[in-house]
Amino acid sequence: MGQTISTDSLDTHQRSIGVHSGIEHNLYLDPLTTPLIYKGDGVKFGISYQCQNTKSQININLEYATLNEIAKYHQDRVLYITPLEYFPEIDITGDTVLQVRVSEAKLQHFGFCMAYYKKIMPKHNKHMAINVGASIDCHLRIPPAENVIIFTPLWLNEFNLGVKGDYTPNSKIHISLGAEIALFSLAARLPYSISPVEPNTSVYTSAFSMIKVVSWNTYQSGKAYLVFEYSLQRRTSLQLTLHCYYFHYRDPESIRFIQSSSTIGVTYNLIK
Repeated sequence: MGQTISTDSLDTHQRSIGVHSGIEHNLYLDPLTTPLIYKGDGVKFGISYQCQNTKSQININLEYATLNEIAKYHQDRVLYITPLEYFPEIDITGDTVLQVRVSEAKLQHFGFCMAYYKKIMPKHNKHMAINVGASIDCHLRIPPAENVIIFTPLWLNEFNLGVKGDYTPNSKIHISLGAEIALFSLAARLPYSISPVEPNTSVYTSAFSMIKVVSWNTYQSGKAYLVFEYSLQRRTSLQLTLHCYYFHYRDPESIRFIQSSSTIGVTYNLIK
């Protein structure tokens, strides 16, 4: 005789909030400012909210990280650049050359993600599920004003398609494995305006005047993640997350960025 599943159990909602922290590692190549590869390591913090039932789920995440960025190679290198080559807005004539030493910088990373997933198969399996959905990701990476030569600020708003697999072998363990790719992005590369007399002074122009839609031919982005959750009590769980993210943006100059992070946190179920 087949098992009978009540309709009420299928419509049961679960809502949870979580806090997490961990480490983040970056590799950053920005030829518009300097032809160097930068690496960064830092601390990452975040909060999350999840609402789900047996048919769908919504995830919201807010994240912040502060990283120490330094050139991966030639840390003691001095750059001799023509300002017009990197900063066309500077009003300089002739063969003026700026001498800039590569130095360590603080890079702040703000992130927001909202994702919706719909279960597609199997229909009533309590242990496994395949989900498809979409997400909106917003990332803002801001370099320090006193180190204008390393990075240009970048603001990305991605619209992604994703697939996610869930596996729950027992009442204590839940595992999620997922991947997403960007269909298109609203991207803004915020330019610097610097003074050759005061090279440590920078001014951002309006972000909204620079933002534009970029599609797959000029912008590629993807991420993969693994989440392991272990139930400590009925309403509290321990969560470990491994995350990898990559994007390549080719307008006006190529930017390549790889980010990996690992965090550990606690989630709390809001419904008994």
